[in-house]
Amino acid sequence: MAGKQRYYYNPETCKYEPVVVSGKEFVRRTTVFLSLSFVIGLAGLIYFNVKYPLWDEMLLREKNQSLKTEWQALYQDINTASGQLEQLELNDDENYRAILDMAPLSATERQAGVGGREKENASIDYPLIKIAYDQADKMMSRLDIERQSYEQLHKELADREKMWSSRPAIQPIDNKDLTHLHTTFGMRAHPLLGYVRPHKGLDFTSPKNSPVYATGDGRHQC
Repeated sequence: MAGKQRYYYNPETCKYEPVVVSGKEFVRRTTVFLSLSFVIGLAGLIYFNVKYPLWDEMLLREKNQSLKTEWQALYQDINTASGQLEQLELNDDENYRAILDMAPLSATERQAGVGGREKENASIDYPLIKIAYDQADKMMSRLDIERQSYEQLHKELADREKMWSSRPAIQPIDNKDLTHLHTTFGMRAHPLLGYVRPHKGLDFTSPKNSPVYATGDGRHQC
């Protein structure tokens, strides 16, 4: 179907005459029309992508947000675990080592090996992930040092228990059987060897065949 014919009033002829569009004007109008159409179409496309993103892009955004949330939760867990490890280190230095009369670990010993993998984590772009990796690496080093410290404490405690159990802790003679207690220290004649030698103990006297109790762990020698 042909388009409608346009007319204009010609005052010279006093008639309505058809509008004739020249080739140059047609090209100009066509160019303007296409340019406006392109601009409007591009603006509409941008608006549509912003307002209604592609399905794959929406899934990626949701997954990205979910990962960020998980990393934040993991980072909080790492901080919590770091605080608990710090409490263990404090108990180690101020309680366990103090009881065993051992020197606490220095800050240099505590930090030994910490930061060795920071260069490997430097290529991570997302700051929260990098911080979490660095914090986890430091915790691993601190845990290893604390493990070695507890092994040292366990060995020292075993040696101390052996020493403590061998020390006299009870009276070797029951009070009902005790007839005399000699507490004089110094040079005395040995009753069996027959010569004078330093006496550094206590003498308990009791009737013959009275039970005698071991006052600490030791070895019986005949």
